[in-house]
Amino acid sequence: MACIWRMSLLAVAALLACAFASPTSGAAADEICTTDAAGTRTCYPRVFVAASEFREILPGQEVPPGLHIQLDMATGRRQARLMAGEGSQEDSALVVVDDPAAPAVEQKGTPDRQVVLGGMSHGHGDRTLELVGSVVDAGSKMADRTAHAAVRAALDELAELVYDPRQAERVVRSPGAVDSLLRLGDPAMLPVAWPTEVRRLASLALGTMVQNNPRLQGAAQRAGAVPKLLAALPQEHDLVAAGRHLFALSSLTRGHPEALAQMAALGGLDTVRDLWPFPALVSRSSNSPAEAARFEARVVRFFEDALNPEFTAELPAAVAGFAPGWCALLAARAAGGPAGHRELYLGSLQALHAAYPAACPVPATAE
Repeated sequence: MACIWRMSLLAVAALLACAFASPTSGAAADEICTTDAAGTRTCYPRVFVAASEFREILPGQEVPPGLHIQLDMATGRRQARLMAGEGSQEDSALVVVDDPAAPAVEQKGTPDRQVVLGGMSHGHGDRTLELVGSVVDAGSKMADRTAHAAVRAALDELAELVYDPRQAERVVRSPGAVDSLLRLGDPAMLPVAWPTEVRRLASLALGTMVQNNPRLQGAAQRAGAVPKLLAALPQEHDLVAAGRHLFALSSLTRGHPEALAQMAALGGLDTVRDLWPFPALVSRSSNSPAEAARFEARVVRFFEDALNPEFTAELPAAVAGFAPGWCALLAARAAGGPAGHRELYLGSLQALHAAYPAACPVPATAE
């Protein structure tokens, strides 16, 4: 499968054309079909077909390795596209804009935050290192109320810049950067933790910079990111921040067998499973039922990715062995859990069924 996705865009386009030209009758083995509450039946390809632009990953779709994947933290939706080729000018910088018709250059506050389609604006590397210095300085000290606003601003800007893999490399390779982000995101840091917005942004930046990059995943793992994020999750009292910690943990382990094996050895799969649906946090006034539902969806998607051999070719045995118990829990939640999440549970079961047909059966009502 990996070889297919290294072919030229022309070859991928040809495959795509063939896939859509193939006649279908009913639910084929290479399709996923769902039926909504109104009885409307929808079918789409089981294997996600990537292109040069971002496309949404539909529930239950298998995602080939080697793609650039993004997670929308507000909606929980995932998008993917083909990775830029070496020396590519077209995709050398990633720009996220709300309006597709926006001009190629988007000004964001100050000249040194200018983002240019097709390349980096001059001075971005220096700006990245300047921000890293601010983060490392803050992470080496106790939480300082007078510095909250400045640290939030630095993390917010850094989280945007590290969408570019070159800037991500600069950050991860900077001495003390990963450790400082972990300290800023730690809800149990003594004598007092940084505020929720700082913790949210610290884990968002960390997850963004390492995702889909084995070298950077390995560097962050060696800096102790996996055990520190696992320790932070059960102690976090803000569901949005907990979702960001889980995003960072997923970015570290997805497609990285060593990090996944370390997580399993530390009992991390059980830790994440037992967060769901996080009853202790839901009762707090700062967490709404809607945010609790979003966090539950993130947990489901975390395991959908972690247990999927399409993401991690050499899936550790301890991780694969976790699948039967998780699928049984999913099936139970689909049968007796909140009606609004039933489609999510069943879609995840369908995705895992492809890899674990016996351990993850799909209820007949979902076929």
